[in-house]
Amino acid sequence: MDNNPYAPSASTLAGAPEASKETEDAGFRDLSGITRAVSILLLIGLGLAIVQILSARMQLNMLSNAPYTAADARANLVRQSVVAGARVLMYLGTVIVFGRWIYLAHRNLPNLGARSLRFTPGWAVGCFFVPFLNLWAPYQAMRDLAKASRAPLQWDLEETPHVIVIWWVLWLIVQIFGSGVSQVGLRAHTVAGLETVTTLQMASALASTPVYLLAFYIVRRVWRDQAKNHAEPAIITGFANG
Repeated sequence: MDNNPYAPSASTLAGAPEASKETEDAGFRDLSGITRAVSILLLIGLGLAIVQILSARMQLNMLSNAPYTAADARANLVRQSVVAGARVLMYLGTVIVFGRWIYLAHRNLPNLGARSLRFTPGWAVGCFFVPFLNLWAPYQAMRDLAKASRAPLQWDLEETPHVIVIWWVLWLIVQIFGSGVSQVGLRAHTVAGLETVTTLQMASALASTPVYLLAFYIVRRVWRDQAKNHAEPAIITGFANG
């Protein structure tokens, strides 16, 4: 028996369970790291939105207390420019990292047992950038992601989380409102016009604060749901067969 040439080697037998487990988990990616990164970016974005509200308020105070010195005007312009620039850069960085998170989170769904999904990982991100389609398709992609992360085997029977609906409605409002503010700003050539634009900027930044908070909650909820379902496959299978 010891010299049986057809018997598998001891090293092969010893490594079989580990190899099987590695193959089973090869497609699932732990989202802890990128979820942490997205969470931090969203909180920074929230902080910058609050800073812009305060900065805009300072500008309104200056405009309503004329005359003001040239030094005051320069300091105000520099502050407003720095805050606006920081928000733009943070927004772009968040879009990139958030898009990557959406892609990876969707890619995990088949490994959790979800089937008949309507969005591929690439399309779940790409639909954000298609004109007109981006008015509803990203909402559908995020809705399916939240449902399939919570109950992979019967995701289509899950109710849509209210937080997804609220988040998307507010997101659309902020995007449309922000576009309107930009158009008004191009025509603001008087102090009264600048006051109007500043007030609208404050309102836009204020409306964006719950968007950041809701996105923070959604990201972390999906991450927790996927981690739980990946760690407890027996419970999921038992529920499906029960």
